Amino acid sequence: MEKIQRKWVVFGVLIVSAMIGFFIVTQFYILVEVIGTSMEPTFQNGEVIVVEKTDQVKRGEIVYFQYGSLRYIKRVIGVSGDQIEVKNNQIYVNGQPLREPYVQQKQMESFGPITVPEQTLFVLGDDRSQSIDSRHMGFIPVKDLKGRVVFE
Repeated sequence: MEKIQRKWVVFGVLIVSAMIGFFIVTQFYILVEVIGTSMEPTFQNGEVIVVEKTDQVKRGEIVYFQYGSLRYIKRVIGVSGDQIEVKNNQIYVNGQPLREPYVQQKQMESFGPITVPEQTLFVLGDDRSQSIDSRHMGFIPVKDLKGRVVFE
């Protein structure tokens, strides 16, 4: 009889631990399905990624954000105060060429220089020819961030 009770206690502890773990994980992380091809080759359509809930991001990180009624996954090219310019298919951040080994097709219209306003981000998709990003939506307010990608 005592052996059976011990099994139930262990089972109960495992269930409670799993529930606490699930609660903690869902407070800090969300799973997101990639929809579309704008982040290829980094992410493929249908791939599931893990997003850490935060508004603290750096240049080069991939973010998940709300724009209107839709949510997007894009790469941060510029943060508050950065100067962004594109000329001859090369992106310059603060006057320095941006190294982008993740981009296969670098053809872009020239623009800028523009300065990223406070509390906003300038984002682009890795597949520039298929992406709706800051070139179309403008700067993304940091308050609209849902998080940054931490696991692919």
